[in-house]
Amino acid sequence: DLESLDLELPVYHIHSLTAANIQRNLNRAQTNFPTFRAIYSELIQAEYLRSQLDRGNVKSPWYVITLVRDPMAKTLSSFFQALEVELHGGVDYREGAQTESQQQVVDTVLARFYEAYVNNPNRRHPFDWFDRELKTNLGMDVLAEPALGEKNYHIYKNERATVLLLKLESLASSAQPAFQEFLGLKDFQLTPSNVRAQKQYGSLYQDFLDRIELPTTYLDWVYDFAPVKQFYSEAEIENFYQRWRKPKVA
Repeated sequence: DLESLDLELPVYHIHSLTAANIQRNLNRAQTNFPTFRAIYSELIQAEYLRSQLDRGNVKSPWYVITLVRDPMAKTLSSFFQALEVELHGGVDYREGAQTESQQQVVDTVLARFYEAYVNNPNRRHPFDWFDRELKTNLGMDVLAEPALGEKNYHIYKNERATVLLLKLESLASSAQPAFQEFLGLKDFQLTPSNVRAQKQYGSLYQDFLDRIELPTTYLDWVYDFAPVKQFYSEAEIENFYQRWRKPKVA
């Protein structure tokens, strides 16, 4: 946890620096404020950092930390996190389990996923974030760099930013050497957070994963995307692909 290390530097946790995304999220937060009674701090931080870029107040390169993850696993997890946000707004997709069955609730959730992702021609790949955010806002073109292959992390540099990119799958073993090279932290330790077992949706997520069937055309679209091949080796991608292609075994 960088915020607990007293680095004498401000630490921000954001997902987007793109002005249109920030404004859209601010508008949504204002609309939902009577229900949620809160605005996420990351949104305020993002708006502040965007203003610093726009005003030319960035005098030295930013240090940026980002993760990559199996893009199919990332998509599924993000979908359920969005459902969890709905819970705080009073929309509880689990209510059917009280009068019907959990299987019927999962049916409903699966239908929503297929509509939003598998059958949606306008779906967005999770890895287009690198062009949309890093390249657009900080001039960092990671696709122009050598592919990571079997490496578990890499540090990219330009005049605007120094970016540490880590693979989530190997984070436990790579975090300490990565942060020592990136920030000179010799005894950096990970602090578990955002653990799925702590989420409100509980066993529904596992039932969802057990039952989901992903067509090969969709999986091909997910794993043939150029940034995926930039960050993962052929063997890693094949393992990801087979994880989601194979029928579930009891």
